[in-house]
This record gives sequence, C-alpha cells and structure tokens, in this order.
Amino acid sequence: MVSREQISKCYGKDGVSDLPIFPGDITNFGYWRDIDVTGEITKELKIISAVNLYKRMLDKLSLDPSDVVIEVGCGRGVGLGIISSYGPRRVIGLDAVQSQIDHYKGDHKVMQGFAEELPVEDASLDVVLSVEAIQHFIDPHRFINECGRVLRPSGRIAIASFFGNGASANERLKDYIPTIKTGEDVAYPLDEVASWLKELGFKVVVEKIGEYLWEPFQRWCEQISPEEGSFRMLDAYNDGLWDYSIITGKRE
Repeated sequence: MVSREQISKCYGKDGVSDLPIFPGDITNFGYWRDIDVTGEITKELKIISAVNLYKRMLDKLSLDPSDVVIEVGCGRGVGLGIISSYGPRRVIGLDAVQSQIDHYKGDHKVMQGFAEELPVEDASLDVVLSVEAIQHFIDPHRFINECGRVLRPSGRIAIASFFGNGASANERLKDYIPTIKTGEDVAYPLDEVASWLKELGFKVVVEKIGEYLWEPFQRWCEQISPEEGSFRMLDAYNDGLWDYSIITGKRE
C-alpha cells in the first residue's frame, strides 16, 4: 500500500517531477498519437505528448463556461492552465505534496490536501480531473466516493493512469516495475475502479490508449535516462499485465 511518507519523498526535492524524462513540469507519460517519433524524440515532443494527454481527457468532458473544475494531483500546476484554456468558470488544484504546490506561480487556487479527503463542500463541483495520480492514492475507492460527494448531479469525472488487467496484475508487475515493487505505485485493477463509479450512478467509458503511449514513452526513457529505461513498461503491456487508460464518467 502507498503511504503518504512515500509520496512526500517521491515528489519532494529531487523527486519524480525533477527527472529529465518529465520536462516542462508536466509529470505524465503522454498521449503520443499523431506525434512523429520515427527519429530522435526531443524534449519538445515529450512536452507536446504530456499536454495532449490533458487535451484528450478534456475533449471528452465537454466543459461548459459555468463549470467549476478541480484537478486532483495537480503537481506543479501546469495542467491548470491547460484546463483553463477550455473555458470553465473556475479551476482549482489539489495536491498531497506542499513542495509541488510551492512551484505554482499562476492565478488559480491551489490547495494541499488528499484525494481521500477532498477539502470542498458537497455538490460544489462540476468536474473532477485526475491525471496520472490515482496510482499513488492510499485508498482509491474512498477517492471515488469523495468524487460522488463533491460533484453536482450532472457532474463528470475523468481519470487517467496505468491500471492492472485483473486483481493479480499488480503483484506480477513487481517483476517489471521497480516503483511497484517498492510500493510507490499501485496498478489498481481497471475493472474495479470502473465498477466503483458505476455503483455511484456514473455512466462509464474506458479508453485504453496503450498503443499510443507505451512504445514511444519507453523509447524516450531509454534515450534520456538508462536508469528509468530499465523499467519494463512495454514488456508489461505486451505481456497483458497492464494498460494506460482514460476513464470518464457522467452521472445518468
């Protein structure tokens, strides 16, 4: 199980967000569809892929000018500007690690807090967005229940991360991914997370995007950092243990 101490260390000084594989202060694997990676992958292309992951999620949410949006696991806040460009009334950021928030220099409200205890009132939000953060949550089921609490009756949710294919996948992934072996990451079962949303009355759509992610991101890691390139992400995908998915839900 992930601990708050692990996450504070993981995203503290000289942590994950400072790794060269995550340029531009956007810590996600990216969405690489329509990006030409036949040659060397540049830092600029990696940043474009990271921004494109946000855009892929936001395109599914159909934001309205009256919407209030929270990003859970906002990191250094770059994504808040991307969300804002889609025109919602208000954007809020939440992250568990204060040192991540301290990097943010924008105008949106950002708060330190935890996914399992969202510091907002009942039925006060229209959209919950979480980009590559749920793998660090101590209790993702409680997070989903919190989303049900804070969203209005017409609320929407979008979650992107890597998820395990089946209940035993995370245990098997320990042989492929060092951060899963040490407990910093958990590949929660995709079907289980989707079922929690359905239980709260959400109509759920799952888009698996591994064909547009694993190969270029693995190659990028090997190109930039041999240590990170040793993670057998593509092997785990090809062996059917996990995939990267975007889960969206809208209350019916």
